[in-house]
Amino acid sequence: MVLEMKIPSPGESITEVEISQWLVKDGDIVTKDQTIAEIDSDKATLDLPAEESGKITLKAEEGDLMAVGDIVCLIDTSVASDSKPLIKEPVVKEVKEEKKVDLILRNSENLSFAAVEQEIKRLADHVRNKTITVDDLTGGTFTISNGGVFGSMLSTPIINPPQSGILGMHNIIQRPVAVDGKVEIRPMMYLALSYDHRIIDGNQSVGFLIAVKEGVEDPENILMDGKVEKHLGLS
Repeated sequence: MVLEMKIPSPGESITEVEISQWLVKDGDIVTKDQTIAEIDSDKATLDLPAEESGKITLKAEEGDLMAVGDIVCLIDTSVASDSKPLIKEPVVKEVKEEKKVDLILRNSENLSFAAVEQEIKRLADHVRNKTITVDDLTGGTFTISNGGVFGSMLSTPIINPPQSGILGMHNIIQRPVAVDGKVEIRPMMYLALSYDHRIIDGNQSVGFLIAVKEGVEDPENILMDGKVEKHLGLS
């Protein structure tokens, strides 16, 4: 039987990937779950494992852009071999690149501040070590986008279907504001919320933004009940 291997979805909202590097040659014998290629998306670099054992026929070249669902290779599962599969050693490239990766924090409503930080660090380590999986990049219900780290002052965030909403946080800069009838210079940040109106009502979205505002302005009391060390896992 000849198996058609197709490009998997690396994450929500991603429609195409690039074949970064083949780790096998056309006609090689591969084993199930053996990494046969590396694919690049705009979010992460992922390993492509063989779905079955057999003789592989490549249907794409390194550097090719392929849509999710395209056939990337064929595996003839009827071909058996006692020889050890040939594995092309990856070429070490001194390339520095930065990619925006949407990390999925599951059951975050049950996590403490310290647990959230630990989970973000764990996922970030997987990204840096190229051990992040498709499951780690899918299944989110709400996105927090921090364009402020890139200098963005205001934007309209776009929902990642089928998620329910996305909160955009922006650059904190000094602005003139009215305080007790006087103009003062205070640090300010714009928030932007896009949401699916079929799921979320307007009053809920406004209440959410107010809650975020209050939490950002006074995190020690609003979010931590004045118990900073406890919530940060320091006591």
